[in-house]
Amino acid sequence: MSSSNDSNKDFLACLSSAERKAIVAKAQTLIMKAGDTLFNQGDAAEAFYVVLSGTMGIFVHPRQDEKRRLVALVKKGESLGELSILDGDKRSADVVALRDSELLKIGRDEFLKLINKYPKISIVMSRILAERLRYTTAAYSIRMRPKVLTFIAASPDVDIVNIANRLAKTVTADCGETVYVQEEKTPDWNNAKLEALEDEHDLIFLCCQLNDKEWVRACARQSERICLVTECDAKLSSEISRQFLEVKNDHQMVDLFILHNEISKCENSTSDYLDRIDSDRHFHIRKSLGSEWNRWGRVINGRGIALVLSGGGARAYAHVGVIKALQEANIPIDFIAGTSMGGIIAACLAMGQSLDEIDKSIRSSFVETNPLSDYTLPLQGLVSGKKVERLLRQNFGDAEITDLWLPYFCVSTNLTKASPHLHTKGKIWRALRASISLPGVLPPVVEKEGVLVDGGVINNLPTLEMALQCFGPILAVDVSRNLGITPESWTEQISQPLWKRIFRPPLISLLMRTGTVSGEDQYREQTESSYATLNPPLGEIDIKEWKAYDEAKQIGYDYMKKQLAENEDLKVMCKVCGVHG
Repeated sequence: MSSSNDSNKDFLACLSSAERKAIVAKAQTLIMKAGDTLFNQGDAAEAFYVVLSGTMGIFVHPRQDEKRRLVALVKKGESLGELSILDGDKRSADVVALRDSELLKIGRDEFLKLINKYPKISIVMSRILAERLRYTTAAYSIRMRPKVLTFIAASPDVDIVNIANRLAKTVTADCGETVYVQEEKTPDWNNAKLEALEDEHDLIFLCCQLNDKEWVRACARQSERICLVTECDAKLSSEISRQFLEVKNDHQMVDLFILHNEISKCENSTSDYLDRIDSDRHFHIRKSLGSEWNRWGRVINGRGIALVLSGGGARAYAHVGVIKALQEANIPIDFIAGTSMGGIIAACLAMGQSLDEIDKSIRSSFVETNPLSDYTLPLQGLVSGKKVERLLRQNFGDAEITDLWLPYFCVSTNLTKASPHLHTKGKIWRALRASISLPGVLPPVVEKEGVLVDGGVINNLPTLEMALQCFGPILAVDVSRNLGITPESWTEQISQPLWKRIFRPPLISLLMRTGTVSGEDQYREQTESSYATLNPPLGEIDIKEWKAYDEAKQIGYDYMKKQLAENEDLKVMCKVCGVHG
């Protein structure tokens, strides 16, 4: 049966028979087609709404120059527009029909009269608003979990029915949710049947073959998400195009899943697929690995777990210990990102490297050699950057970000635009070279987008950016927050013998610390976007203490083990996401 939590959000079900009749008597029915806009951010609040069928999407505009962001799904039985009705302010978000939907609409004045006559209505509204606030402060929301998904074979050799059924079994086994798979179009299929299935099941999977365009369009109009599936070595159907997927418009999310027979390497360039398919996200799935099917099930169900790693120079070694503890606890990582040194460690994991391989890579590149020792005439930086570039090329070769096994990005700072720059495509080594380019230490990286330097200058913990890609819980690990340059430590550094200051210039510590400082407002925003923000107690380990690998790694491991044993939120996360320890 459908989750009992849904009944707590059903506005009309929480009212008495008399209250429901009074609302229906004053309301009018509103029919919305998929893609229709109910209202826009900034509009006057003229009415209150209840969703009778379908799904509405709530979109906000994080920044003026950014694409609007989907933050919630409003499903059958839920209400819309309460806040603006109560406070009289303008609409705070765009609301768009993600599926063909039917709503009840009540004018603001009429609704306020009903509240005065039936006080319980305002109590129910207050409870719903409080529940939504809890979702927001929890940083990930079951309100982003879809109800109906359409699976489309993007290449002729994909057995989409078999895939949907296997995913349904995986979701049921992991999370205990019921899934109905509609394998093909049937003569009796209609909106009423879909609504009945929604009442009985937690998720509905609709399967489509590309040659049945009418059925594809019908399914897409009734889905919150579209999942395109192709084999990695397949020739994409000529029907896959922006024109064919026009039903998506800008309101509907499309995920591309690329299936692989081999488990060792992504042979084909993913960019070829992305050039053909206008998808919002893409995922590589190795069919022979059961864990990949589990990840697929979590991702489509809004339960994928993300890990975000901060920069922090040598202190970022603690990330390796954190990852080790997570793996021992069987906590999967479905999305990963990082800034500067955190971005390097995240890239290793995204490539599919084992802990032993990550350990070897970090030791050879940073522990056994000082990556910032090729000092030069400081016209662009204290070091030439050639050594760092060579080490990055050595570890990552010509691998592309889009070919990584896990969804990944790293962050640099665009000095031209004074904004964060997300690296989601291109050569991994090139992206990391920009992400670690501390101003004054390493020369910047010049790209067509602008002059790029270390991501920590503006965004050392990119949790908000991760929230745009992962709708499940985000774990953030910050290794730089508790590190400050005290008067005592600075005096000690500048009082060292001249030869020590020449080989280990105090200026490097100063510049590196400057590049990882976040303001209180920014840090508050970053932590609010994560399910849990973890701060390993690294004490006095210096940001450029490259030999402190074993110590920092052990601290990260011990700290994460303790958190997993004692942090109740992490225990709840594991249960919700179907993690079996």
